[in-house]
Amino acid sequence: MGDRKAYQAAYYQRNKGRLNARKAAARRTTKAANGSAKLNAPKFTGAKAAKAISDWSARNLVVPTPPRQGEPFRLSGWQSSWLQDAFAPGVKEAALSIARRNGKCFLIAVVLLAHLCGPLTKANWRSAVVSLTGKLASELREAVRQIAEASGLADEIEVGASPVPGFILGQQGTRVDILAADKSSGHAIGIDLGVCDETGLLENGQLYNSLLSATGGRDGRVFSISIRGDSEIFERIRERRESPAVYW
Repeated sequence: MGDRKAYQAAYYQRNKGRLNARKAAARRTTKAANGSAKLNAPKFTGAKAAKAISDWSARNLVVPTPPRQGEPFRLSGWQSSWLQDAFAPGVKEAALSIARRNGKCFLIAVVLLAHLCGPLTKANWRSAVVSLTGKLASELREAVRQIAEASGLADEIEVGASPVPGFILGQQGTRVDILAADKSSGHAIGIDLGVCDETGLLENGQLYNSLLSATGGRDGRVFSISIRGDSEIFERIRERRESPAVYW
């Protein structure tokens, strides 16, 4: 028995480097497999999605502008509640009628960042965000950039302004295309999440319909966040509110 232990000890000393390298390789393989499983895990929906966004935002994001500049980015109760219903299984269209200066732009930015470099990141996730004008579209793009920079996440995303009004690239091939209603007639590429900013003022029904159609192949959804306005598009969403595929 003593000879066997001595042999094993000598064998280990002679081959220690190779054995440790093999163990390290095994650990890397396990870590990569776990990362892949996490990346391709079933997507969050409903309350889990809302909680994941809310918790991650409070821990990792910082308000970039006064009067709360530098504070943790905590979603309010109504924002988390709306996200819970908007992300519910089976919902294809979710609308939120909200007055101006109630954090609409930053709410959209937080949702996008959660998919680009946060808890909802999924390989090759795609989104398209439509604003009424190029100026408003650029403001939304900049809101994402400002939050990322203030939160130390600038290296996690890439913000581009060309082609106008721009795009945002995130981790694992995620991408957001920023569109302006006064410069675009539609979006043909498949998307997981469409966001229509100020749908209540949007007159281009073709653009909204193309956004909704683009989610079909990916089992996606469209968020419409806006003042009420007099748009027929927003009113038609409200009229469909009894459908399980619509949340108003």
